[in-house]
Amino acid sequence: MGTSPFAAPSQPARQLLHREAYFEADWLAREETELFGRAWTFACMSDDLPEPGDYVAVKVCDWPLMIVRGKDGELRALHNVCRHRACRWSKAAATPPRA
Repeated sequence: MGTSPFAAPSQPARQLLHREAYFEADWLAREETELFGRAWTFACMSDDLPEPGDYVAVKVCDWPLMIVRGKDGELRALHNVCRHRACRWSKAAATPPRA
């Protein structure tokens, strides 16, 4: 019989989060920078973008992103902001349906 990842821990927790970690905006801002800003974060399923040119606009933390399937079939994540005009590239949430 194997061990389940959901089994009760064999030892008590050594460190707990402060109550404020669940409610304070300052904690969330720090987590967005220190945790989510430094690691890969889920944005969408690759199956959601089957064809070249398909895209989805998402917001991860406070960053507007666009996930695009390129002509070569690769997925790319881009900031959904034009560097020249500082406006969104796409206001649509996803690729319009094909006829």
